[in-house]
Amino acid sequence: MRVRNRTSIKIKTIFTILLIFSPFTFFTALGIRVASIYDDMLSFQYEVGQPNPDEDFLYPTANYTRMNAMARVYDYLYQKNHLPLNFTATCDYVDENYTEVASYQFSDNGALWTGIPMAGWVFHYVAAQNEGNVTDVAYALEVIQRMVNGFSMLMIVPNGGLGPEYSGILARGWAGPEHKDIHPSLFQDHIRHFNGTGDYSNYRWRGHTSNDEYAGFYLGLAVCLKYVEDPYVQTTVGLIVEQLANYMRQTNFLGINGPGGPSGVEQKARVYTGGYWVTLLLKMAAVVNPEEYEEDYYHYVAAEMGSLAVAESADTESMANYYAYNFAHCVVFAFLLLEGTETKIGQHYYNHYFDSLRTYTQYHRNPWFNVIFLALSAKPGEYPIIERDIEDQLLRMQINHFPDRHYPTLPVPDSYERNVEIPAIEEDLKDHNWWTLYKLLFIETDWQETYYTKPLTVEYMRSSHFIWEKNPWELGSSSNNTLHEEPGATFFTPYWIARAFGFIQPTGIRVI
Repeated sequence: MRVRNRTSIKIKTIFTILLIFSPFTFFTALGIRVASIYDDMLSFQYEVGQPNPDEDFLYPTANYTRMNAMARVYDYLYQKNHLPLNFTATCDYVDENYTEVASYQFSDNGALWTGIPMAGWVFHYVAAQNEGNVTDVAYALEVIQRMVNGFSMLMIVPNGGLGPEYSGILARGWAGPEHKDIHPSLFQDHIRHFNGTGDYSNYRWRGHTSNDEYAGFYLGLAVCLKYVEDPYVQTTVGLIVEQLANYMRQTNFLGINGPGGPSGVEQKARVYTGGYWVTLLLKMAAVVNPEEYEEDYYHYVAAEMGSLAVAESADTESMANYYAYNFAHCVVFAFLLLEGTETKIGQHYYNHYFDSLRTYTQYHRNPWFNVIFLALSAKPGEYPIIERDIEDQLLRMQINHFPDRHYPTLPVPDSYERNVEIPAIEEDLKDHNWWTLYKLLFIETDWQETYYTKPLTVEYMRSSHFIWEKNPWELGSSSNNTLHEEPGATFFTPYWIARAFGFIQPTGIRVI
């Protein structure tokens, strides 16, 4: 039985109303037709259902002792070789002894790729507290403090200082003059590169910051604020949050570029979607300074569409911008952790998360999306197939992603059937007299990819900063550069969240 996707249902509802009341009958009928095409095109991600333990799990019985040992390796390498400036970088080693780093590479998304690992380290800290491991608490806290320092510099360098009295532009990355050997590209002329402000005028930072960045930044700040009871962390995070919130109020929640003017970031809610971003920022600010921001928070939820636009993302991202699912999960997870799902506001937002973002991604075999669902929704043992699926995917990383280097991906086996319906739909559309109109409505759809009828597991996916932002339905590229190492958050972030919430045990074997 075909499951009809919710995006097309919404589109059809809107266009049906327009068909009745509007003179633009042709365009309305076209819209309904497009919604039906989307329905057929995207149905593959609903029809697959949950994995079958007897057929789809390579590791049906999880070895928790082995998973703990893997986490320790990823953790060690991350804090040793991936925080040269206290925000995330990848690295290349000199040789296959893997003891000396030859160079670091900084992505265009420093805040995003630091915020997600920060969530992993914060829940490492929480798990250590739960397990009474004092040594591990101190270890995790030291790394969190370094990352909070890196976060603070993403605000300090562009704005000249930290706190609500300064402007609140967020950088993609930063480096001081003493870091030219570590981050040489930032000292090259580029449209996104700027000098710092005030005492940091001889520093460099990268601008034109996107919403992707803010999502990871907000996630890292939110989990630190909620879980890390350390004076340095609480004080520094509090200053960052107030600086952001005060500035974003002044700009009407628009992101601002280095030379001034909007960056393209718009965080206010739109029709049906986008209600988490401003709500999350004001919730964080209300936690830090309730007298200043709590009224704004409740006003936004009640009167500025916050509570009316709490669906997040769309299932069309599976054929367009899959990475958007990742940063959508960042803001949803952060907000619901802070607000709690037991309050009326939290329950309202949670219900719409479940009906939108969770519904779209529930069969993708994505441990990151799945562990967020479990952490927000369940107690250990309540969803055993999802728990076992997380464990199976994480253990598969030892095949060719352990450590997190660019080992060759495995060839996709014949058991993965290619989706033949999508190419057929494209051919039908191209032969249609209305193709010129149709293609405008499918402008972001990636028709050229090879899609499968079930999601690829991790051994068939190329290493990257965070594999779980990559589309598991597509045939991706392979790579073979074992001297290049990614940060390891692909494993340790979902692992430590699952362990902190009791879905994964420190040692032993899963008892089914």
